[in-house]
Amino acid sequence: MKLLLLATTALLLGAGTAAAQDQTYDWSGVYVGAQIGYGWSKSTTRVDIVPVWITDVHHNATGVLGGLYAGYNYQMSNNIVLGLEADINAADLEDKTDDWILSIGGVSGTLSNFIPTSFKMSWNGAVRGRVGYAVGRFLPYVAGGVSFGGYKLRFHDKTVATHSSTRIGWNIGAGLDYAVTDKIILRAEYRFADFGSEKFSVYSFPSKNDLKTQEVLFGIAYKF
Repeated sequence: MKLLLLATTALLLGAGTAAAQDQTYDWSGVYVGAQIGYGWSKSTTRVDIVPVWITDVHHNATGVLGGLYAGYNYQMSNNIVLGLEADINAADLEDKTDDWILSIGGVSGTLSNFIPTSFKMSWNGAVRGRVGYAVGRFLPYVAGGVSFGGYKLRFHDKTVATHSSTRIGWNIGAGLDYAVTDKIILRAEYRFADFGSEKFSVYSFPSKNDLKTQEVLFGIAYKF
């Protein structure tokens, strides 16, 4: 019985000490990490072939992405954590289609096997502010800021027309960091980015592209 009491007391003291250490974990500092994830996008391109026609082509590109991130956190006395972070990713979000949506006078229909098209986002990145609340070694947070991305549209009619661009937009997201050790931090995050609209021309026809992306990312970082 005495041995059982001693063992129980030792376990309780150990658990209490571990909990106290977790509660005093300080998120302040610089960190660098690597991430990988899955992304999907919604791209709508409108081409004014005939003024009274509304001709749209939709691409729902999906694929993997991954890269590096770095940032700085500052933990206040009330456990609120403020941070600034930047990342850059290589991406392979791609979709192909030859179906177009034709609208005339409010009536819409699908033009199948019309003009083959492809969309590909090859990279993206962001600069974001972060606000979190430290719960020991857990840090749930929200983040938002400016997004950047490079993509290419190709139209395969009698000749190939290509439009490449670097877009700037805004993003918002949420995630959870977990400090496995004092130096190693794991992460899971969701992010939404809106790159707005961009005007250009395809085969000399006025065109416009709207682009939005979503991502789920998993990362591991080293805190200095």
